[in-house]
Amino acid sequence: MSLDRASPRPTHDLALLVVVLVWGINFPILKHAVTVMHPFALNVFRFLISTLTMGAIVWSRSGGGRVGIWELFRRHALRIVVLGLIGTLLYQWFFILGIARTTAGTAALIMASAPAWTVLVGHLRGYESTSRITILGLAASLGGTALIVFAGHDRISFGNETLAGNVLILGASMMWGTYTALARPTIRYIPPLELSFVGLLVAMPFLLLLGAPHLGSILWADVTPGIWLSILYSGALSTGLAVVVWNVSVKHAGANYTALFGNLVPIVALATGAIFLDEPITRIQLVGGAMAIGGVVLMRLHGARAASRSRDEPPE
Repeated sequence: MSLDRASPRPTHDLALLVVVLVWGINFPILKHAVTVMHPFALNVFRFLISTLTMGAIVWSRSGGGRVGIWELFRRHALRIVVLGLIGTLLYQWFFILGIARTTAGTAALIMASAPAWTVLVGHLRGYESTSRITILGLAASLGGTALIVFAGHDRISFGNETLAGNVLILGASMMWGTYTALARPTIRYIPPLELSFVGLLVAMPFLLLLGAPHLGSILWADVTPGIWLSILYSGALSTGLAVVVWNVSVKHAGANYTALFGNLVPIVALATGAIFLDEPITRIQLVGGAMAIGGVVLMRLHGARAASRSRDEPPE
């Protein structure tokens, strides 16, 4: 099934639902893998696989000819380096340390606030204006996220491992939201797929430096075939093929329509975390998640209506 050509919306929907499943399942899969491997060591293997997968896709899309990566670096070096450090290195630093300390479902719910940070950073940078409805949605989303972060356990203490993990995932959400906002002007010059790939190339040396000291501490007898399958799944599918399908859908179906599917990811993560890791689902998670996701949906729907009124043709 290819999305590179114009295709009916049901095809996009099916492909996006597969992406939602891949990303939702990725949370408990990573949670399982970090039980036998330091998070930074895990990232070494994950992103070696991701870089190879993404590189192969970029090369194949170029028809097997010159990809022009070095030309992109030459013309947009500063943009690429900044985005690569924020969107891959810093994001992954917060994310992988956070997932090791909190539950998969909680991590996914907190990550659902990333679009709210995108709106906030975009407003501060002057990329977009905000209406009262946007501010209401932003407040609801960030309020729900704060509820999940700080009230998701019996006692609030900054020495609490779960709270530390929640705060780290919040940092990851902020980094991804910031990256998305800052990347918007850049995709006028660099296609999203190529931008993701060059971001990996920028971050990979730093990820290797972070992970190298921990490779010697791995107990290889504990790294079962299931762990390797988890790493392969996360590297090749979650940060590889799924990103490609998502970017193609953004191009053909529109960013607002595509982004709405992202709100399903926490639901899948909560369900699979409960099934495979026996993680509890609390009322606080449900209330905070509803606020976080509801606020994002409100902002997106309002933004889509505003864009459709301002132009004759549909947005994107």
